[in-house]
Amino acid sequence: DAMRLRSISSAALRRGAGEVNWARNSSAVAAKTSEAPGIEPCWLQNPREATKALLRLGGAKDSGSSAWQLLQTMREHRMAVNVFHYNASMTACNRAGQWTHVLDILAEMPLVQLQPDAVTLNTSMNACAKARQWQHALSLFHDMPGRRIQHDVVSFSTGIRACEQASHWQMALAMLRAASAVNAVSCSTAISACARAGRWRAALGLFDEMQQLKIRKDTISF
Repeated sequence: DAMRLRSISSAALRRGAGEVNWARNSSAVAAKTSEAPGIEPCWLQNPREATKALLRLGGAKDSGSSAWQLLQTMREHRMAVNVFHYNASMTACNRAGQWTHVLDILAEMPLVQLQPDAVTLNTSMNACAKARQWQHALSLFHDMPGRRIQHDVVSFSTGIRACEQASHWQMALAMLRAASAVNAVSCSTAISACARAGRWRAALGLFDEMQQLKIRKDTISF
């Protein structure tokens, strides 16, 4: 699995080559996380503060490089990095629309003996789906059982969204049926997948099921 993800990440980064320069300057990270220049950032001494610093990066265009930079700085200072730091870093990249960087961070986790969790995979899937990289999103979805990570509502919703983008309406329906719990987003996206494929009967059937299950319809459903 690790080799597969590294392969996916490398291919993605080649396509996005030149987008971001992976700087490794701790003073630049300090500036991004509101620390005064020349003063050792508090997150270098406290792992919790490091997580907060990553989350503060927001969705700026260069937040992905800053998140990666912060992680590397932590490792250079021999701080104990954990899955929360990686998840927060991936969230910053996802907010900035930098899906290739999300996959790159995911691929590094086995190298530092960290096991991805549901948040890790869901964030990775979401980043790919937002960028309309449905192949990567579905690959991550199908990798979850092998990693002993259970699919949740977010996983299924994102997987169905990827199916819609790929016009795989039958797979979208299969995911919806397999989900232990569904919400308006999952159902609406599945309806959209059927409609895009011209499967109006299936779409209307799902619409009726939403009413029977008392799932609140949204704009997409209508």
